[in-house]
Amino acid sequence: MQATLVTATFLTAVCARDIAALAACLHPLVRLRALLPDDAVVRVGPAAVAGRFGVWLGGWDDAEVLRSEMWQVAGRSAVAYRLVLRDRAGPTMELEHQLYCDVADGRLRAIDLLGVGPGHSDHAVARR
Repeated sequence: MQATLVTATFLTAVCARDIAALAACLHPLVRLRALLPDDAVVRVGPAAVAGRFGVWLGGWDDAEVLRSEMWQVAGRSAVAYRLVLRDRAGPTMELEHQLYCDVADGRLRAIDLLGVGPGHSDHAVARR
């Protein structure tokens, strides 16, 4: 039950691009490992992990959620989402992530993320 609640809260925060709410879901010792088309990322600690999600999700004027779901598999919490992020100046980025998470003490302790699709345009890279 604890895993489902924190996973749902995390997914809601991602889709709302609410980095503070997302950070509140993270364990003090959280570790993010992400594999992306143009990068491999490792971050440790709530500030570093939330900051990385801020790179992906922050700074856009609008977001449309095309897909968001969660489930349990092999003792882990799985999360998937697909967003279209838009900027008033014109650039649009489609972002899709699939995450497998471990929960400890009611918070996400480990996040293994696979990012696919274009998702990492010049607009996003410039904000790293």
